[in-house]
Amino acid sequence: MSLTCQSKLKNTTEDLSMKEVSTDTNSLAHTTLRPLFEPILWFMKPYEIGTTLTDNIKEHNVGAYNEQYIKDNHLSNTGIEVCSNIIKCNAERTDRGLHPTQKPVALMEYLIGISTIEGQTVLDPFCGCGTTLVAAKNLGRNYIGIEKEREYYDIITQRLL
Repeated sequence: MSLTCQSKLKNTTEDLSMKEVSTDTNSLAHTTLRPLFEPILWFMKPYEIGTTLTDNIKEHNVGAYNEQYIKDNHLSNTGIEVCSNIIKCNAERTDRGLHPTQKPVALMEYLIGISTIEGQTVLDPFCGCGTTLVAAKNLGRNYIGIEKEREYYDIITQRLL
């Protein structure tokens, strides 16, 4: 099968080849669509008007990335070296079953580690089962969590003991 597309950036036509792969129709996993990745949204305080990223780093000791943490704890293990924005992280047995959208503690430790330093505060406005708070605690960060469901609040409390 071949797919032709018109590039909007250049006045050229490019051919994209697609390989047809047969799937086992008896397997439900092969007949349903499912995502192969989950996007991570990254928020931070904006800089004050008239300041720079460098000023922010000088004032707060972090403001871009904690470069040393990245060097010491790089999790990207995709085999696709050019995709530095893809983080692959294996989940432990304890990283499943507490919440429908539970993330691995190792992933949250990596994200917190590259964006903060010890003693800073991490906010999770939608805690779920508290994985972000557990990761922050493991790394010596302060943490603030918000969760509206009592069931998950109780799980968070137990995980942070």
